[in-house]
Amino acid sequence: MPNSLTPFETLLKHCEEHKIHYRSDADKKLIHFTLWDNRVLNHETLYDVTWFITDSGILRMYLALPVRVIDKKMHPLVIEAVTRANYGLTVGHFNLDMSDGLVEFHMYYPIGAAGLEDETVGDLFMNGLYTCDRFFPAFMRVIFGGLAPQDAIELAWRDDQSEEGADTKTSAPAQKRPTAKKTRRPRKKTAHPKGEGTDHPPKGR
Repeated sequence: MPNSLTPFETLLKHCEEHKIHYRSDADKKLIHFTLWDNRVLNHETLYDVTWFITDSGILRMYLALPVRVIDKKMHPLVIEAVTRANYGLTVGHFNLDMSDGLVEFHMYYPIGAAGLEDETVGDLFMNGLYTCDRFFPAFMRVIFGGLAPQDAIELAWRDDQSEEGADTKTSAPAQKRPTAKKTRRPRKKTAHPKGEGTDHPPKGR
């Protein structure tokens, strides 16, 4: 049965039911909130979260990590770490904003004729939280710990696999590490990953 609520009303209802303290803009169909999260991998992280419904009917979720790569000389290393993390993900991807150094996780969901279900919102968001909690320590090890991107991301996958065996409380589906044979390639300075499409919430979220 199609959801009788509009997609934006569904997002507002989800926030109310889960006691999320949010700010909303009905004209832009945008919701913003901050979240302390320690439910997945036992470390606390403050995420800056934006939910945004585009004019073309796509739900976009952005989780900004509490770190900015100010030193532009570090950008190639962080881009490599982001690219290596993205390779194994089946839902969403990380971006590095080259203008201000923001590291952000982005997911999107096309809203069909049946509308947007509350369960879909919750599943998508928990998947995003799980993924950010998995890789945030790896990015910090690259930016501040001097660890090579390959080693940091390898460690994130390894830590995640051990947590899967020990942690039975998380409801987010684990995205499995790819099993394709590894090959070494020369490091390239590539452009940062782009989001699908061109719709993006206004800056300053």
